[in-house]
Order: sequence, then C-alpha cells, then structure tokens
Amino acid sequence: MQWIHKEATILNIFQQFIKSLYSPKHIGFFRFQGIGQTISYVFFVMLISCLPFIVYFTHIATSGLGDLQMAIKKDLPSFLIEDGVLTSSAKTKVVQRGETEIIFDPLSTVSAIDMQNKDQAVGLLKNEIVLSVNGQTQSFPYLFPTAKSVTNEQIVSYIDTLQSYLVIFLPILFITYYLFVSAIGFMKVSIFAAVGSWMNKGLKRKIEYRHSFRIASYAITPSIVVMTMMDFAQIQFPYSFLLDWLLTIIVIYFSIRTIPLPKSKT
Repeated sequence: MQWIHKEATILNIFQQFIKSLYSPKHIGFFRFQGIGQTISYVFFVMLISCLPFIVYFTHIATSGLGDLQMAIKKDLPSFLIEDGVLTSSAKTKVVQRGETEIIFDPLSTVSAIDMQNKDQAVGLLKNEIVLSVNGQTQSFPYLFPTAKSVTNEQIVSYIDTLQSYLVIFLPILFITYYLFVSAIGFMKVSIFAAVGSWMNKGLKRKIEYRHSFRIASYAITPSIVVMTMMDFAQIQFPYSFLLDWLLTIIVIYFSIRTIPLPKSKT
C-alpha cells in the first residue's frame, strides 16, 4: 500500500493520465498531490477534450471554405449583404459541395441551433455565417470593415483573403475555445468535488473538500476519454452528458472507497 502512495506522488502528468484511466486506487492517492499539479492536470485533460473540435474545425475552415467559395460561384443565387444582413430574392436553398453542406437562408428560417446536428456544414444565414463541425457550431456576424455592403462576387474575393489569414485566425479561436472549455471543466470538477464530499459522509473516510477536489480532477479522465473518442467517431446520442456525469461519479465513489477507514480510537 505504501509503495502505491509513493509512486502516486512522483508520477508525471502523462503517467497520471494512464493510471487515472483504470486505477481508482491511484486516483485515491492523488488526493495528496499539490494543488498546482492538480490544476495543471485539469488543463491537460481539457486540452484532450478540445482535440476533436480543433481537428474538425481546421478541416472545415480549410476545405469547407473552398467548398463554400465554389457553391457561391456555381450553385447559389445572387445575394447582397448590407449592414450585416443577407438579402436575396431567392428562397432558402441547400446544396452539397464535396463533404460540406451549404445552407443559404435569406428568409431567416434556419438558426445556428438548427445546424447543431450537422457533421460539416456552412450556413449563410440572415444575420450571420455559421460553421457546424461534428455537432458544434461557431457563429460570426457579417462584418466587412472596408465596405457597407458586399455582393456574392465580392464574397468570393473575401474568402480568398480569409483563407490567407487562417494561420492567425485559427490559433486565436482555438485558444479562446480552450480557455472556455477549461473554465467549464473547473466548474464541473468543483461540483464533482462537492458530490464526493457528500458521498464521503456515508463512506466515512477521512478526507476534506480539498482532497475531494483532487480526486474529482483525476476521476474525470475516463469520461473525458470516452466523450473524446465518441466525438472523433462522430457518435452522438441523446443525453450523452448523463453518461459523462454518471461515469465520473462512479469513479469518484470507487476512488474514495479505496481510501482506508480511519483507525478507531481505543
């Protein structure tokens, strides 16, 4: 038992990640980790959870913009974007270009929420352009600093310019997304830590909230890996967040159970 305790305190972040996938006993001993190392680990697993979005969004930002450019040239009707609003005499139209579904909607019948079930799509909506990647969407208003209004022919030229700036735009977007996901991750860990403290009332182990926070930080690993693999495989099902939370709570429970009961006073 003592050797596991010693090993758990000297493992690097990658070894901790592997151990956290299958060993509640190690997770239980990780309660002795320093808070700085624990916070670094949460940032690490949150980065892993961002990988599907980064990969798929990079793909659609490169190939998808090219598909959109071709669709505007050959498939979509004439339109005008003025003061941030898309106008056209045509009705809503959906076309397929390569791997990308292009949704043209000047009538405001489609919203960004409606596009969340799309694997790879670009929406030219009434008030914004929406990129949908594996069920996740990113919306951008129609902003053209050098012009009050632009036509579809000018949009084709703007896409050429945008593609040349992707090397700057994408890292900024990904860093912003990563920080947002990390903030959500720390909130989840805090909630799971409270759940762990509540479960400990029945398990009667000698741990405090700070220990529960550390346990929760490592206990999220299996669910993060499962959800990430599902995102890469583009597998979606209703209430997947319940699987995420249930799996983490189960790992926390068994991790706390591995902690020895306090010795009774005689």
